[in-house]
Amino acid sequence: MALVDDIIADIDRYLRGCGRIHFNERDLQIRLAMYLRATGRYDDVDVEYYVPRSVFPAGAYIWNTEMKVDIVVKGQGEYVPIELKYKTQTIGAALTRFDEYVGTEPVLKNQAAQNMGKYDFWKDVRRLELLRRRFKAVRHGVVLFLTNDKSYTKASRASAICANFAMDEGHHSADKSWAGGAKEIQGRPDFKLNRGYDLEWHSPTLAGQQYYYTIVRV
Repeated sequence: MALVDDIIADIDRYLRGCGRIHFNERDLQIRLAMYLRATGRYDDVDVEYYVPRSVFPAGAYIWNTEMKVDIVVKGQGEYVPIELKYKTQTIGAALTRFDEYVGTEPVLKNQAAQNMGKYDFWKDVRRLELLRRRFKAVRHGVVLFLTNDKSYTKASRASAICANFAMDEGHHSADKSWAGGAKEIQGRPDFKLNRGYDLEWHSPTLAGQQYYYTIVRV
C-alpha cells in the first residue's frame, strides 16, 4: 500500500475512533500528529513544517503569507504533507478538568464566513499541488476538512459569489475564482487547480456531537 493510502486510512481511523471534541485547529493538529507518530508506521511526523515562498517559481505562490504545512509525514523514501481545516459552530459540552466535572460549557468558537472557509480549503489543495510540483520527494498530499457545520456539505447557489469554491459531495472543477466580477476578497485571489477533485463526506458522532469530514488526496 502506498504511503499516502496508509496515512488516509490512519486519519480515518483516528476521526472515527477518537470520541472527543477538538477545541480548535491546533488541538486537532497536535493530537492527530501524536496519533500518527504512535502508530509506529512512519519514519517521522513533523508539525508546522516551514517552506519558504522563495523556493517556488515566480508567480506560482500567489499569497502574501509564508507556507507552514500543518503536518508532514516521512516514510518509504517520501514525504506526505497534510493540511487541516477545522471550522466550527458553537456547541456546549460536558467538561471535565483535573478529574472533576465542571459543567456544560461552550467549547467551540462560532466561525462564520463559510465562503472564506471554503476558499481556504481549496487554497490548501493548491498549496499541496505546488509542493508536489516543486519537490521530487513529495508524491502526494492530503487535505482534511473537519466541521460540525453542516452547511459546508451543501451545494452553493449558482449565483453565489463563492459558487466555484463549493464543497458539496461530488466533482468540483479546477476553476477557483470568485463569481460576480469580484477579483479578490480579503487577500484571497483567484486561482486554478491542476485538475478537478471529487469530495466525499463522512459523518461520525464525536462525544455526542454530529461532525462531518472530507479527505482529499492531492
